[in-house]
Amino acid sequence: MVRYRGKSILLPSDVFSNGEEELLNQYPRLILRADVLQSSHHGSDDANTKEFLDAVNPTRTVIASQTNRRGANFTPVLDRFDSANTNVYWTGVHGNIGFLIDEYGRLFPIVEKIDTADPEGLKEKYRDDWEPIIRQGRATQESGPQQNIPTITPKIAP
Repeated sequence: MVRYRGKSILLPSDVFSNGEEELLNQYPRLILRADVLQSSHHGSDDANTKEFLDAVNPTRTVIASQTNRRGANFTPVLDRFDSANTNVYWTGVHGNIGFLIDEYGRLFPIVEKIDTADPEGLKEKYRDDWEPIIRQGRATQESGPQQNIPTITPKIAP
């Protein structure tokens, strides 16, 4: 957990659902609350349980993976993120992702869009992997300071 100026970022790394359960048993829910969650185990369905998302209650979630991981089915976990009302930023869709916390404690997503992070045209190569997500109505925009940030979920947290 990283805390700064009243904001928090939880980085559970490569834990699976059993690791999330251990965190829930070891720490009170209040301690696990975070403004930003780096999704457990790269957004895998074998992690990011409803109970864990309920405890963390993030307004923003980062999936650090490509959209075309062999054998990965992201639909169930994207549905859980949607139910948790968290904005999703996905490196495989959006490119490099970071967050800035200013001197007033405001949190701003910083995204190096995939076009600029994709000099070899991987966006086009894997278009079929992420385009259905956009067609399902999960694509929205969240305005930050002087920028429009694409996200995947239909709900935008205040």
